[in-house]
Amino acid sequence: MNKPISSTSILIIQTAFLGDVILTTPLVSALQKGIPGCQIDFLTIPNSKNVVESNPNLRDIIIFDKRGKDRSWGGLRRLGKLLAGNGYSICVTPHRSWRSAYLTHRSGADIRIGFDHSAWSGVFTHLINYQNDRHEILRNLSLLGPLNIETERLVPELYPTMEDQKTVKSFMVEFLNEDQQSLFAIAPGSIWSTKRWPVENYSEVIKNLTGEGIRTVLIGGREDMDLCNEIAVRQDQCFSLAGKLSIRQTYQLLRSCQGLLTNDSAPLHLGMAASIPVFAVFGATIPEFGFAPFGKKAYIFENKKILCRPCGIHGGTKCPVRTFACMESIHPLFVAEKIKKIISNRR
Repeated sequence: MNKPISSTSILIIQTAFLGDVILTTPLVSALQKGIPGCQIDFLTIPNSKNVVESNPNLRDIIIFDKRGKDRSWGGLRRLGKLLAGNGYSICVTPHRSWRSAYLTHRSGADIRIGFDHSAWSGVFTHLINYQNDRHEILRNLSLLGPLNIETERLVPELYPTMEDQKTVKSFMVEFLNEDQQSLFAIAPGSIWSTKRWPVENYSEVIKNLTGEGIRTVLIGGREDMDLCNEIAVRQDQCFSLAGKLSIRQTYQLLRSCQGLLTNDSAPLHLGMAASIPVFAVFGATIPEFGFAPFGKKAYIFENKKILCRPCGIHGGTKCPVRTFACMESIHPLFVAEKIKKIISNRR
């Protein structure tokens, strides 16, 4: 049965990677502020549901299982039929794939906004220039131009539930005896191997921080468990929660940390949302793509002298020139000293 339709019913479509969904959350609050009383639905993939399902500014979450039950043409059509019955007046689509464009078309919204780089761009009523040199958050917010909504650069927003908070609290008690003052988070994973700083480097940083009385916690998804366990077993005063926390719970944990060291991956954006210092290592990709941390709490490590950078917007599975110099040339002791200096100043 279709949901009651408000005078302004809005659909946001973002079915890309987890990090992209996190960076789309400022759109939600900007729309609620710019169009008071609007009702917003958010269409995303199963892995990203946890990011948005507790957002109080959303009416409904619609799941598009594009790699599972909805991967066929029949599944896409069924979802399109569902959207067509929801009476949307506005559809905002940051994702640029043809499937997202099809769903935008099927939404039936009078106003359909997307980027000019989108596949099947003819289905949109308004096309916005995709500016390569802007941060992704600002690019997404630029989609609100046709709605005359004034925006400012916002950080991602997540809303942990009481149950999320209790879960994180129990881990803090178990591992730290509630001593949160010296906890530092590290996220060594990425689905792209060329975006992962070597395990040995992370281990060296942890060893150096431990020597200063700083305990480290490794975070990530289930796919990162083996990697994080490999690092954790090498070090004292280090433990892994990879695969044990949801995305919102990871965010809640980060709010109690003094900082985060990460690759160019989704945890970077969680650290920004948590308003803690984010130390990001960039190798195959570059900050100029628009996915780097920003602000006074952002610290980027990269070797700009490596001329083959970037080798792709997402990185890759192998170094094209077989040296991996972009990552291996970033020395762990330099990173550790920077982290200790920032933490010491904040204390």
